[in-house]
Amino acid sequence: MSVVADLLVKISGDSTGLRKELNATKRQINSAFGQEAIKASQASLSHLKYLAAGFLGAGLASVKFAADMEQTEIAFETLLGSAEAALKMVKDLTDFAARTPFQMPGITKSAQQLLAYGFQAESIIPMLTSVGNAISGLGGNEENMQSVIRALGQIQAKGKVSAEEIQQMAEQGINAWKYLADAAGVSIAEVQSLASKGALSSRAAIETIVNGMNQQFKNGMEKQSQSMNGLMSTIKDNVVGAARVIGNDLSDAFDFKDILKDT
Repeated sequence: MSVVADLLVKISGDSTGLRKELNATKRQINSAFGQEAIKASQASLSHLKYLAAGFLGAGLASVKFAADMEQTEIAFETLLGSAEAALKMVKDLTDFAARTPFQMPGITKSAQQLLAYGFQAESIIPMLTSVGNAISGLGGNEENMQSVIRALGQIQAKGKVSAEEIQQMAEQGINAWKYLADAAGVSIAEVQSLASKGALSSRAAIETIVNGMNQQFKNGMEKQSQSMNGLMSTIKDNVVGAARVIGNDLSDAFDFKDILKDT
């Protein structure tokens, strides 16, 4: 009778005999391989289990990063009107995030805000650079950056300068009234009076404010990128970027899209 059949007979009959057989088998294994070797094998299997789980988790995270980027590309395609323009925008933003203290999600949101307010695609990176330098020079973060972007967008949408948007920028440390006054060669009170009458066009005002930030906060992001937080942000963006590539490869290799469609 085979060992398996013999065990089945014992299971159905005498459980006491089964326990004796199992104990005898255990003693034989310990005798043949040694207790230390068995413990080492068990430990190795345990480590492999956690290692495999780690690889699986990293793979799933990579696929998630790739999926998020695909959603971003679709959103930009809607805003820009073509897949080609969307891919170029995403590439430009990815490069921008990788060399600045700002991370891709915040940069993406700021770019989408600018496009939604009617700014042209070719102006996005220059504007992000200007605002990014200013916010970095002031020790701010993505939230502060988006506040300034929102204020500039509202000026663009209204077609004129109003005190409300200038105040929003002032709250982030941007002295837009001074930029406008200096450019016009008048006092701040005078330029405020002109704005209250709707005499300042949005296009000229935005250009003046952006130039003012460029002059006052030149290379702000570059300096901030060398700080501990800036370096950590840059490393994170680079790691996430590499993970996206892996996620795309995994998705293609295992046909995840087809699998999900069939579920």
